[in-house]
Amino acid sequence: MTIKKTALALTALLVLSSVLLTSGCIVAAAGAAGGVLYAKGDLETTLANTPTKIAIATEKAFREMRISKTSAVSSDLDAEIIGRSTTDKRVTVKINAKGEKLSAISIRIGVFGDEDLSRVLFDKIKKNL
Repeated sequence: MTIKKTALALTALLVLSSVLLTSGCIVAAAGAAGGVLYAKGDLETTLANTPTKIAIATEKAFREMRISKTSAVSSDLDAEIIGRSTTDKRVTVKINAKGEKLSAISIRIGVFGDEDLSRVLFDKIKKNL
């Protein structure tokens, strides 16, 4: 009986390990209009506002964080704001309308992402809305 329990425990551990190793790094937390998800270098969430207004709030957050804006385009359907941090990391914010007053937002900082800095930027964008 002990061998069967040990074998079962090892099998469960092996399955759990393989799921964790193949699923990538995903961290979720409560926030905004929905949840805030940080996965594979991108912070993703939704905000109850239009892409144009979120873009304006993002540009203000860039100024507050001393991120140099290199390009910005926005419409009622989508927006993209790109800049460079003081350490020369590329900062990209993409916004897509999901409804009349609901938009999906994606923030990526650097090649591999920076969760802490992404969350600081997101908090400033929310504050500016």
